[in-house]
Amino acid sequence: MDAIAVTLATNSKYIGVAPLGTSLTDEQAAQLSQLGHRTPIVATDGDLAGRVAAERDYWILSPYGHDPRHAPLPDGTDPADLLTTGRRGVLTAALDNARPLSQELIDERFAHLAPAHAAFEVLRIIAAQPPKHWETGLQDIAERLSLPVSVLRTALTDLTTAWNEDPRASGKVALRDIGDVKNRLVHQAENSVREHVAQSASGTAFQI
Repeated sequence: MDAIAVTLATNSKYIGVAPLGTSLTDEQAAQLSQLGHRTPIVATDGDLAGRVAAERDYWILSPYGHDPRHAPLPDGTDPADLLTTGRRGVLTAALDNARPLSQELIDERFAHLAPAHAAFEVLRIIAAQPPKHWETGLQDIAERLSLPVSVLRTALTDLTTAWNEDPRASGKVALRDIGDVKNRLVHQAENSVREHVAQSASGTAFQI
């Protein structure tokens, strides 16, 4: 229903595709590549499970030459829900404004990891991107962490060499760390709830 909703809501500007299972598979990623669709938009549900699924999809799609984008949906919604509640414009806007999925993964690493660890993880994400993005990615890391580009370029060269030799194997290595990403996102969500409760409590007035 979500795939159909994407097609209907956008008047076929975007064609919804569903894996028809719990997650995207290597075979489906390969089929998309063979059809020439190299910039698919991942539009998973706007909750924790959806964010983790988007992370997983990046490491499934990128070994096949894809440069996926991500359309984050409002929390607690999915495409079918947005269509049936008269919010097709919200869905269309999310797809139109989809940003590189790699950038969302990079932002998550910088937000939750120590600088040295974040640098390695971000370089691994960049190595999985098409070569045209490598230099821009290096400049971004260098600016965020105040590190020499030359040092980062050496590390990236090793990672891209490994990726080019066997992208699927490199992708599977990253997939093994999905649990760590999920734990960080859970921790972030719990902190957000605590902050919201604290702010609400501080703003409560009791009348006697």
